[in-house]
Amino acid sequence: MDKTIKQFNENIERIRMLHSVYLSYRSQITPLVDISDMLRSELVLLVSAVDFYVHEIVRIGMLEVFCGIRPETSSFRNYSISLKAVREALLNPESFDWLEREVIEKHSWKSFQQAEKITEALRIITDVDFWGRAALAMNSEPQLIKKKLNLIVDRRNKIAHEADMDPSYPGSRWPIDDIMVKESIDFVGSLIQNFHMNISTI
Repeated sequence: MDKTIKQFNENIERIRMLHSVYLSYRSQITPLVDISDMLRSELVLLVSAVDFYVHEIVRIGMLEVFCGIRPETSSFRNYSISLKAVREALLNPESFDWLEREVIEKHSWKSFQQAEKITEALRIITDVDFWGRAALAMNSEPQLIKKKLNLIVDRRNKIAHEADMDPSYPGSRWPIDDIMVKESIDFVGSLIQNFHMNISTI
C-alpha cells in the first residue's frame, strides 16, 4: 500500500507544480490574458488523483483480505464475482490473478470521487471509521469534510462535462481563483493522507 500513497503524493506534487506555473505566468502577463483554464485543469487532475488512489487501494486491499492479511469485512463477503472468475479460480487454485483481473474489470467503469462512492468502495476493505478519524485530525466534522469534497467534485464535473459554463450568464464561465484551488489541493491532500494512515494500518 505504500506505493499507492507514494503515487498519490507524486500526483499531488505535479498539481502543485502546475499551480506554481500558473502563479508565475499570472505575474508576468497582462490581466487581459485569461489563463484561468490552468486552474480548472488543476481541479480535474486533483479529483482524478483521488479516484485513482481509491481504485488502487481497494484493489490491493481486496487481495490482502483474500490472502488473509487484512480482516474480512461484510462488504467483502458480499462482493459479487462473475462465473468466469470462479472458473479461473478453480482452474488455478494457487493463483490470485483472477481476483485482481475481476476487480479491475468490475471497477473500471466506476468513479470513486463523491464521498458516498468512496465510502462504498473503502468499506470493502475496512470497517475503520475513516471519515470520523480524518475529520478529527483535520479539526472538522465528517459531514463537513464530505460536503467539501463533494463540492470540489461537483466543480470538477462542471469543468469536465459542461465546459464550466454558467447557465445564468450565457457565454460566461463560473469564476475561479488561485486561492480556492490551492485550498482544494491542500484539503484533498490532507484528507487522503488521513485516510491512508487509518486504512493501511491493519
